[in-house]
Amino acid sequence: LVLYRSEQNNTDRIDLVSVIKNVVDNFQPSADLRDITIVIEGDLKAPVFIMADRMLVEVALRNILDNAVKYSPPDKTVRIMLDQQKTMARICVIDQGRGIKGVNIKGQHKRFKRGSNVDDVVGSGLGLAIINEICATFGGKFNLKNNRSGGACAIIQLPLC
Repeated sequence: LVLYRSEQNNTDRIDLVSVIKNVVDNFQPSADLRDITIVIEGDLKAPVFIMADRMLVEVALRNILDNAVKYSPPDKTVRIMLDQQKTMARICVIDQGRGIKGVNIKGQHKRFKRGSNVDDVVGSGLGLAIINEICATFGGKFNLKNNRSGGACAIIQLPLC
């Protein structure tokens, strides 16, 4: 899907605020099954425009939210923050799960590679690779790191219009 859509050059001026709200609204029922609250933080009154394929950006966000919910214990909160840094829009998805401490994350952006701390959870090892490919398609970056207070922080950066 990523390769096909990126070759089609379906880029439009899209509002990340709208995309984030839509993805969260659609994903909330899955989070509810695990009693996980998804909270959007930041100033979301003004639009934040990027040039990208809306469907691919939604796929990247869904993959991040899926990981955040899947690897968090029940009754926790997943926070999504959107801000702008110079020429980039930055989306941070912060969970309270097991994090990536002690995991070699260099291979995590490769297909079918999974962290050593997730063997007990079903997954294909494609989610992070897909996110990475989508970000690269639009001149952005994807990074995954540990939170100081535990859990993981997934960061998508995409160029602003």
